[in-house]
Amino acid sequence: MKQYYPNSTEMKTKDIVTTQLSSEENKSTMQHNTYRATQPPRQSSVRSLRKLAAALLLLVATTLGTLVHAQDATICLGGSKILKAKITTSGAQPYHFEWIGSSNGTAWSDQTAGTAGIRTDVGLTSGLTGDANPDANGVVSTITVTPATPGLKHYKVYIRDNHNCEITTQEVTIYVNPKGQVDQPSNQVVCNGSGTAAVNFTTTNTVGTTTYTWTNNTPSIGLAASGNNNIGSFTAVNTGSSPVTATITVTPHLTNNGVTCDGTPVTFTITVNPAAQVNAVDDQVLCAGTSTTAVTFGTTNTVGTTTYTWTNSNTTAVPSAASGSGNFASYTAANAGSRPDTAVITVTPHFAHGGTTCDGTP
Repeated sequence: MKQYYPNSTEMKTKDIVTTQLSSEENKSTMQHNTYRATQPPRQSSVRSLRKLAAALLLLVATTLGTLVHAQDATICLGGSKILKAKITTSGAQPYHFEWIGSSNGTAWSDQTAGTAGIRTDVGLTSGLTGDANPDANGVVSTITVTPATPGLKHYKVYIRDNHNCEITTQEVTIYVNPKGQVDQPSNQVVCNGSGTAAVNFTTTNTVGTTTYTWTNNTPSIGLAASGNNNIGSFTAVNTGSSPVTATITVTPHLTNNGVTCDGTPVTFTITVNPAAQVNAVDDQVLCAGTSTTAVTFGTTNTVGTTTYTWTNSNTTAVPSAASGSGNFASYTAANAGSRPDTAVITVTPHFAHGGTTCDGTP
C-alpha cells in the first residue's frame, strides 16, 4: 500500500504490507498483500486506510485459537466417551463448534448426544448447558458419544468464529472393543465316581484376548467353588440317593488395547447321578416240588428310574432262565438228589436319569 505524505512538494511513496494470518488444521500460513495508491494523497484517505489496516489486524486476532481435544482412546461397546474442544482466544464471538463422526474416516455425519445434529454457538460470557461452556481460559465444547457398534470410530470438530472463518479442525479416533463373549458350553450328566468331560471355553470374538472366570454353586460334586479359564476333567461325587446338579456360571473378559470388557455370563450344569442301588432280598429255603416266593426288587434311590437284571447260577434247582431282567417270578423248586441243592440269584441295579445310566453294585 502506498502512503502519501501531505504538504510535500514531491509525492513520496512507501510500500506498507498488511499481513493476514489464517489457520487450517492447526498450521498457520502468512499471506502478504501489497496495495499501491493511484489517487493523490488526502488526509481522509489516510484515515480510511488506517481503519482498514486495523480491521484486518482485528480479523487476524480473532482467528488465533488452541484446541484441547480428547486423546485417542479405547472403550467397551455400550460405553461412552466425552470429547472436548477448547478455544482460548477472544474476539469475534460467539464461536461455532461443529462435531461430525465416521466409522471409516470417509463418510461423515453429525454427532450429538441424543439429537440429530449439533452446532454450538457460544461466547465467553454465555454457554449452552451440557454442551459448550466458557471458563476462565476460554470456551469449551463437549459431546458424549456412545458408539453402537464395535470397531474404529472417527470424530472431528470444526471451530469457526462469528465471521464463519474456520479457526481449527481436529480429529480423534476411538476404538470400540466388543464385549467379552463365550460360546454356550454343553450340560453334562455323569455318574458318581466317573470322570467329567473337560470344558474348554471358546469365543466368536476375533480381536484381543478372551479370558474366563467361573463359579460353581455346588462344590460337593468335586469341583472347586470358583476358578479361571478352562475346567479340566474331575471325578464326580454324589454319595446320596438322588441326582445332584451344580450350576457353573462363566463370565468372559475381552482385553484389547489395554482395556478389558466384561461380557454377559452364561451358565451350564453338571449333574451327578447317584450309584444305582437295590434293596437286600431274603434267602429262601424250600422243599422240592414247592414254589418259590416271587421277588419284587426295590431301591432307596429317588428321582430317575431303577431297573434290574439278574442271573441264576442253578437252573436245575430253580428252573428259571439263566438270566433275565425285572423282578424274579415264582418257580417250582426241584431236587432229585440226596443232598440240598442251591441256586444263587445275582441282581444288578441300573439307575437312569438325564440320559445317563449308572450301574450299581450287585
